[in-house]
Amino acid sequence: MRILFLSVFFALLIVCSGFSDEREKLALSIDEVVAVAKERDLKLKGLSFALRELVRSKKNLYRSLFPSVSSELSGTDILNRGAEDTRGYEFSVTLEQVLYNQFSAPMRFQDFDLSLQEARLGLERQRWSVEQNAAMLYLNILLGEERLKSKKEERLLYQKYLELMEEEYRAGLKTMLEVVVTEVKLLEVELELEKFSADNEVLYSDLLHLIGKEECDCDVQLRDRLVDIFSFLFFENSREQFDSDLSFEEVYQKIIYLTGNILDQEKLYRIAIQNDFEIKKLGLALRQNELKSKLLAIQFLNSVSLSYEMNFTGERFFPANTSHTIALNIFLDFGLLSSDVSMYRTSSKSMESRSHTSESGVLEKLELIDEGRYLRLESYTTAETLDERKRELRQAIEVWFIKMKGLQNSYSIKMKENEVFKRNDELFKLRVQIGESKEVDYFGFLIKKNEFYIGLEELRYSFITLLWELENLINMRISELSG
Repeated sequence: MRILFLSVFFALLIVCSGFSDEREKLALSIDEVVAVAKERDLKLKGLSFALRELVRSKKNLYRSLFPSVSSELSGTDILNRGAEDTRGYEFSVTLEQVLYNQFSAPMRFQDFDLSLQEARLGLERQRWSVEQNAAMLYLNILLGEERLKSKKEERLLYQKYLELMEEEYRAGLKTMLEVVVTEVKLLEVELELEKFSADNEVLYSDLLHLIGKEECDCDVQLRDRLVDIFSFLFFENSREQFDSDLSFEEVYQKIIYLTGNILDQEKLYRIAIQNDFEIKKLGLALRQNELKSKLLAIQFLNSVSLSYEMNFTGERFFPANTSHTIALNIFLDFGLLSSDVSMYRTSSKSMESRSHTSESGVLEKLELIDEGRYLRLESYTTAETLDERKRELRQAIEVWFIKMKGLQNSYSIKMKENEVFKRNDELFKLRVQIGESKEVDYFGFLIKKNEFYIGLEELRYSFITLLWELENLINMRISELSG
């Protein structure tokens, strides 16, 4: 009975330890990763908040169109009025409007619209960057898994090849040197396999960090295949672009077909110029400087204001004596000296008068910066930067075309080599069957064939990466070019 109890206890202990070692499974799709990345991106949040605040600030522009209102109420003592002293009052309401606010309103509204466009552009740029980087991380993990799979197949081939070489050595048909060379090759493949595995672990860590799961000891599983990533990256997230049953090779051929009509260098350059975020931003800056120059031309109106004052006086609130004052106030700046000039007209029930007053004094601070000259210099610098950016884009497009042509030529050669390997494979199988070739020689051929296919896969991955580079150059989906 005691033995049975101990057996059950240890069995339960083993089961419980098995459950405790089981890692949490985390299945992720490309859409989920991108959505979480955008939700967690602090810069994207900051730009969204700044845009909302900028939209709210537009009400301040409308407020400046209305005159400022001020009021004042005071009491006065009136002595020896009848049998006893009495108290009087004085109440005034003043409306004042700076002329600059009225005359500059259309240009200030235009400047606000340009600032709004700039804020939206920054938000769009950051959103595009977050989406592309998240999708590319997901793609790199999938490609890493494909490389791992290919490298594991290569290791199996070398292990089998080494076994056959050792048999040949024992039979006296191979030398020890040939066996050692095969062992070294196997070790090199195993080292590469470990490197690929370590690189993929880093990518998985980056993915967990991106979605805020750094502390999670999770077994990450990617739900989407390479087909889905192609659809996401190049075809506006349209999953119906590809049949889910298509193989990688079939998908690759379809991508080549769909992108066959994009190889127009001038067309891509025009699109890049039109969609480039930096060029848009520089263009907005030039327009803003132009508006600032116009605003600077009427800046003197900031020193000119019109005011209207209505004054009520009396012993009681009714009846009251009223007077109206319309004034034009001008602040004159002569460099070292400044002057306040006021011209006003006052009218009441009993009198009407006109006056002029002037006060002068020495300025406490000199404005040493010529704003107009600074704006012209800034506009010139911005225009130079804009032209430089256009030259950079043209050069980037030219380099991209050189890379694409090189890849196309390499792929064309690889396809011809592929046909040769297929024929040699059939020939080797036939020779092994009739005894002209040994199994060890056939496995040597299979290793070369596998190395060829690994190179072909890398070429395809390079093509996909190049398409992604093009999308980031022109800020546009490939589907919009090929559609």
